[in-house]
Amino acid sequence: MSPSFKGSYRLIFPQVDDACICPVCGYVLRDDKDMKTFFEKEACSTCLDIYYYPNADQWDAGWRPDRDEVRKNDI
Repeated sequence: MSPSFKGSYRLIFPQVDDACICPVCGYVLRDDKDMKTFFEKEACSTCLDIYYYPNADQWDAGWRPDRDEVRKNDI
């Protein structure tokens, strides 16, 4: 016998702008890998590969690349 759920339920989702856009490059997160890296390091997997790993100490101290630099690299 399956359980019965009574009452009303409401799902609450964060704003799409807040939850689905990489704050470094400004592009929409593409897949579950991007979501995972977003929640771990606040960037998509591409930004992590290009900017985080070569600059991990600076990144952890709060540095982020300028959006113009990111767009110039055309990731």
